[in-house]
Amino acid sequence: MYKISKLILAVFMCLAVASSVYAKRKEKVKVPLWMTDKNKAYPSSSYYTGVGDDANRDNAELKAVEELASIFGMDVASSSAASKRMTLAEQEGKVSTGSNSSLSQNILTHVNQENLIGVEIKDSYYDEKHSTWYVLAIIDIEKVAQIYVDMINKNQLEMNLLLKQVATSEDKYTIDNYARLDFAKDIALVTDGLIKRLSVIKSSAATPLRNNEYAVASIQKKLRDCAVNIPICIDIDKSIDNDGRIAKSIATALSSSGFNTTSGSNERYVVRCEIYLTESESANGSIKFCEYAVDGVLTDSSIGEDLIPFNFNGREGSPTIENAKQRAKNSIVKKMKDTFVKQFNDYLQSFTSF
Repeated sequence: MYKISKLILAVFMCLAVASSVYAKRKEKVKVPLWMTDKNKAYPSSSYYTGVGDDANRDNAELKAVEELASIFGMDVASSSAASKRMTLAEQEGKVSTGSNSSLSQNILTHVNQENLIGVEIKDSYYDEKHSTWYVLAIIDIEKVAQIYVDMINKNQLEMNLLLKQVATSEDKYTIDNYARLDFAKDIALVTDGLIKRLSVIKSSAATPLRNNEYAVASIQKKLRDCAVNIPICIDIDKSIDNDGRIAKSIATALSSSGFNTTSGSNERYVVRCEIYLTESESANGSIKFCEYAVDGVLTDSSIGEDLIPFNFNGREGSPTIENAKQRAKNSIVKKMKDTFVKQFNDYLQSFTSF
C-alpha cells in the first residue's frame, strides 16, 4: 500500500511539473497585444508604428523601419554622407543633423538617416509555428517632436550667430564672410528638412519654427550678393597664356561660385598662377614631350595670407614639340576648373569656427 501511495504521489508530481512547464511555455508564446490590436497598444494619437515580418529578424526589423519611414512621403534610399563641415560642427556641438542613430547598420544603409530620428525598435515576437519574426518600430509623437524642436532651435541659433557676424563686419564683402554664409546655407538645408519632417509628425510644433530669415532661399540670396561684390584679380604670365584661355578657365571656376573676376592689380583677392613647361623626347627622338607643372594660390593681399593653394602636373606628347606644348596647354585648361573648384570647396569645408 505504501509503495502504491508513493507511485501515485510521483505521478501527481510529474503531472504538476508538466502542467507548470506547459503553463510557462504557453505564457512565453503569448501573442503581444500590438500584433492583435496595434491601436489599443499604441494609440495613433500618440504613436506612429510600423510592423515588419520575415524569417530573418534583421530583415523584419528593416521592414518595420521602412514602413515607419514611409510616413514622410519620401523614397527609402541609401543614406548620403553629411558634408565634412557639418560633421565636424555636429561633433563640436554647434549643429544637429539627425545623422546619428543607434539602429543597426543594415537599416542605416537602406533608409535615409534623417527619417530615423527618434525611431525605436520597441518589441519583437517569434512565431515558432510559422518560423517568422515580427518586429515593432515606433515613433513617440511628443517625445520625438521635442527632439526635432531642440535640433532646429540649435541650428537656428548657429545660423543667427553666423548672419550677425556678417552683418556687423567692418567689411561685409570678404571670403571669410562668404564662408560664413556658405556654412549657414548648409545648416539651412539640413534644418529645412528637419522642419518638413517635424510638420509630418506634429505640424503645430513646426509652424512657429518657420522663419524666413533662416530659409535656404534667403541665405542663398545673401551668399550671391556677397560673392558678386568680391572682385578677384587673375594674374597669369601672359607669355605662356598668350590667348588668355588659362585665365578664362580660372574665371569660369570662380563664376560658378558667383564671383566676378578682373585683370586689375588693386583688388584685395588675387589668383596668382605660375606655369612651368619642360621639353623632353623619347629615346629614339620620334616623340617630343612637354611636361607641365601648375602652381597657383588665391591670396588675400590685405593681410598677405595665402588662402587657397592649388597645383597639378602632367605630360603630353606629339611628333613635334609645338604640338606637344599645345596639347599641354589644352590639358591645363581642362584641369584648371575642376582643380580650383575642388580646392575652393575644400577650403570652405574647413570652416566650422570663425
